[in-house]
Amino acid sequence: MNWPLIAVMLLVFMIALIVAITAIFFIRHWANRAPANSPHPTNNEGNFFIRYTPATAQPQAIEHQRKIRPPKNLRKATQHILSISVILGFLSTLGTATYINRDKLASPIDLNEQDLAALTQHKYHWKQTDSQLLPDLDAYIYQLHINNQGLLLINPSPKAAWPKNTGNLTQQAQFHWETFAEQHRLPVEYCQWSSIQKCRGENKDWINILLPGLWDQASTQELLQQGAKIIAYGPPLQTYIEKNTPFEFLGLTFKHGYATGKTDLSLVGDKELTLGFDAGMILELESDFTNYQVHSESPQGISISRQHVAGGDSHTRLFARSFENKGRLVWLDFSPNEDAHQRQTPYYLHSLTASLLRYLKAEPYSGWANWPNGKSFAALLEQDTEDQFDNARYVAEYFQEKNYPITWYALSNEAQKSRQLTRLLAETGEIACHGDNHMDFPLQTLELQTHRIARCRKVMKELTGQPVVSFRPPREEYNTDTFHAMGNNGIRHFIAEVSGDRFTPIIYSHSTDEMALVSIPRMNSDDYLLWGDVRLSGKDSIAQLRQEMDWIKNIGGIFMFSFHSQFMNNTKNLQTVKDLADHIHNNQAFFATTSDIANWWRLRTQLQNNETPDSVLIKKFHPVLLTTNSEGKLQQKIIQTSTEVSMIQTKEIP
Repeated sequence: MNWPLIAVMLLVFMIALIVAITAIFFIRHWANRAPANSPHPTNNEGNFFIRYTPATAQPQAIEHQRKIRPPKNLRKATQHILSISVILGFLSTLGTATYINRDKLASPIDLNEQDLAALTQHKYHWKQTDSQLLPDLDAYIYQLHINNQGLLLINPSPKAAWPKNTGNLTQQAQFHWETFAEQHRLPVEYCQWSSIQKCRGENKDWINILLPGLWDQASTQELLQQGAKIIAYGPPLQTYIEKNTPFEFLGLTFKHGYATGKTDLSLVGDKELTLGFDAGMILELESDFTNYQVHSESPQGISISRQHVAGGDSHTRLFARSFENKGRLVWLDFSPNEDAHQRQTPYYLHSLTASLLRYLKAEPYSGWANWPNGKSFAALLEQDTEDQFDNARYVAEYFQEKNYPITWYALSNEAQKSRQLTRLLAETGEIACHGDNHMDFPLQTLELQTHRIARCRKVMKELTGQPVVSFRPPREEYNTDTFHAMGNNGIRHFIAEVSGDRFTPIIYSHSTDEMALVSIPRMNSDDYLLWGDVRLSGKDSIAQLRQEMDWIKNIGGIFMFSFHSQFMNNTKNLQTVKDLADHIHNNQAFFATTSDIANWWRLRTQLQNNETPDSVLIKKFHPVLLTTNSEGKLQQKIIQTSTEVSMIQTKEIP
């Protein structure tokens, strides 16, 4: 029991009781007081006594008393009614106050000596585990070697003049691919477009590199329909000559006037060139070609700002298309050489280049889709339930009515003050920890951080019965000790990463657990940006969030909106959350809680690594196997049982 609070309430009770007794005595005094206009006492009756009345005079006395008694009886009745009303009002007020504050009267939940003794202070060696199943560049270069294949560099217009402000992009692009061929010991041949058929006759199975210049759509398409493998590189010269006229080229639309070199590359998930890559994987690959932009209906990679956040322009930077007779076209705007990209880890560039060669080979290959059950993207809504804790009720009621998933990252000190509401939140969604209070975690030692997470988990478990396995540090701030504290407390997933290098979860491992922690990134706006910094209206807020969500949907990543309980007392903000949840539901997303998203990502990683998966999770999520067939088209197969997985794994997915 909360004895200090009970003592205060008893003191208040005693004061209220004294006031009530005083009120009752005043009412009694008022009721017994003679009225100011009462008749003078008669010979046989006074105010405080009744005189002796002879028997012969009693009838007259009784009649007289009957006339003067009603006012006194009325006062007596009024006295009783008022006294009872005061008593009932006092008792009902006391009962109501006790009921309303029953959570505050309960004994506070805290760590005891046994809990503290059971905690460990381990320091783990954390590392990021790559869950991607990426092709190996050396393997595909080796295949080119044994097949005596090389690069055929095609100059489409040797005599064409480039504008002075661009320089000769044909020569620049030719140097890029000559460097690539030299690094990988590939033979190179040169050809002009006018002699392409002769060149192809001598080097039919070589990879054709279409350099920047005057591109001809009809003749290029004819070549592709003959089974040619073409990498079109950079911009066509028409973009700079006819600046006001878009140039159409085999599904690509080139327009003049945009500096693509100032953006990074974000891969579109589950496409022919990106199977095995995490959706939205960001590669810091700059383009040497500027002042143009490209659009297409089905890009394989798009531009993203250097801030690595969702939204804005999504110009095509990587494209693929298949043709008859196994003809293949790939277009890209970045150099394949690691020396041209100082900010990017060579591993991912090499893997992407290998993916291009894999596609050009025109042989089937497979990979596991980023999201389960045929969903093209994922969505997570989470509330930091802290200040103005009671506002969470408004969200919970709507989500419960609609049966929408949500994760509540609650402060345990606030949850103890609203225990009934906390139980309602647990019935509506997933309960998770936001800390035992809102003090920053990085400011404290490993021991204190471990204790704080343990305290939060214990409070939430005792209040709701739900085991707590997810954590989100206040203000999204953490350090290495926070990782250790999570590991010491059995936390399995957390939210704190902002603007990472991909739009999918990341797995962190240590020496005893290969999938210890799943980090779910936030790559789009949160409520503080919308309603605190920018102060958008309700209409503008939902428009901004929809635009960001649609952007993430196009690349196949995860959309997460983080909002706080203190903003939910504003009806416009609350309506924005409701409208956003409806919009997610209507877009057929993998709309899930933090735990479901993390558990799916662990399952997908097991599948990628060809490990034995959890059969229960297979039945719950239904993973999807994607295959690029020999015609260059994507096919999908939804998996229902672990037996199907075993059959696929024994075939060793290429």
